[in-house]
Amino acid sequence: MSRSVPSKLTSYGPQPIAVSAKKMDLSYTSLLPANNAGADFVYAPGGTNRILFRVPAYADTMLDCERSYLTFKFACSSGAETGGNGLMLNPRLGTSAVFNRMIVKSAGGLVIEDIQNLDLLNRILRTVSPADEARHAEGEFLDLHQDQIDTTMKTSLKDAYKTGVTLKYQFRTGLLAKHLKSYIPVGAMNGGNAGEAFSVELFLNDQKKCLQALGTGTDATDTKKSYTLQDVKWNMALLRADSSIAERFNNSNQEIVIPITTYRNNQASISSNQTTIQIAEACSDLRRVHTAIVDSRNEAAPVSSAYPRGLALKGGFKDATFKVSSYQLQVGNKYIYNEAILSETDNTLLLEQVKNASFTKKPIMCEQISELGVDMRPDYETDSFTLTSSFCYTDPTQMVNGISLGSLPLVMSLKTTAAPANSTLQSFSECGYNLVIEKGGYMSLKDSKDPSDFGMY
Repeated sequence: MSRSVPSKLTSYGPQPIAVSAKKMDLSYTSLLPANNAGADFVYAPGGTNRILFRVPAYADTMLDCERSYLTFKFACSSGAETGGNGLMLNPRLGTSAVFNRMIVKSAGGLVIEDIQNLDLLNRILRTVSPADEARHAEGEFLDLHQDQIDTTMKTSLKDAYKTGVTLKYQFRTGLLAKHLKSYIPVGAMNGGNAGEAFSVELFLNDQKKCLQALGTGTDATDTKKSYTLQDVKWNMALLRADSSIAERFNNSNQEIVIPITTYRNNQASISSNQTTIQIAEACSDLRRVHTAIVDSRNEAAPVSSAYPRGLALKGGFKDATFKVSSYQLQVGNKYIYNEAILSETDNTLLLEQVKNASFTKKPIMCEQISELGVDMRPDYETDSFTLTSSFCYTDPTQMVNGISLGSLPLVMSLKTTAAPANSTLQSFSECGYNLVIEKGGYMSLKDSKDPSDFGMY
């Protein structure tokens, strides 16, 4: 007679690693900006628009990015209001649009990450994130569609922003990303015994790209249509290791290697209904390319529409001016898609490629239905349209498997139903690197693949 062991009596997963609580000490601290001049100091687009953090090299300590985030008091300086009109942080964007550039440097000045148009990148990354991911991670406290946010709700927001609302900002990229699988050993980054691990610079976005007007906003002659940030803090979760654990690294000659992902921004003006652009990346682990078509013009003042120019993604099937009708990528003589992806009656095929590139089994945000009861179109065909392609055959967080372009450019070919006017093609290349921390505390960026892997694919 055959016998079997009940499945609930068998453990198939790895057992937890036993670590004594005496060996690790968890604490929370708030780091203030280095260029904070006092308790009442404010940051503003038209004033001090750069926030600088210098992260100390806390001895034997690691930073847990998953539980670390920024907080600040966000207030709209609407100036003179007419009736119930005023300004508020755009409820569709939240704090993801507050910063437009981030620079991370080592204590020795090595640029680890420099992301421009960070607001647009955050907007794109949100469209390919799981639909059930809490918007609170971005500081967005309304989980509603634009047509569900009525005037009463906006009036409450506008009134709250007059005095200021405490909001949260979560890092989504690079060394500080919430999803980073490693602790950051800031205690091991003390190169030259300078006492500093690394620095982070954040630049405030133009008020017209992150604020939304209620009604007519403020008086047309008022010049105070802006916002301020006060009480800025980086709330850090720190783990301090017992000296016996720290000595294991200090007494060895090993390096600490942390895989990170960063993004590089490429811009190109488009004015023809047939466009070919080239993207060159000297990286052996090019994982994805996120591309969006946006308006190249700036708003004259905060607008009442769902998204301002520059963050309204154009080219979807429901776009009234032009639509992307054909999309293809090529490296050398190899096409990424055997046939160009066509969008003649909808964006279904393009959306499938975005879903494939997101590496999640859950529905993604741009699949949500907009204008419910009208035409049942997903957000992807209206205001969340992106051209996102992956070059990985499996989840890159599990296996390094991006491509290397070598000396060849990535060629993108687009066809649209009409000639785009006042439009810019913004592309973000997702590149995988290893952050290497040497025994002396100095940092460097190295390709995540062996040098022999260089060359196409």
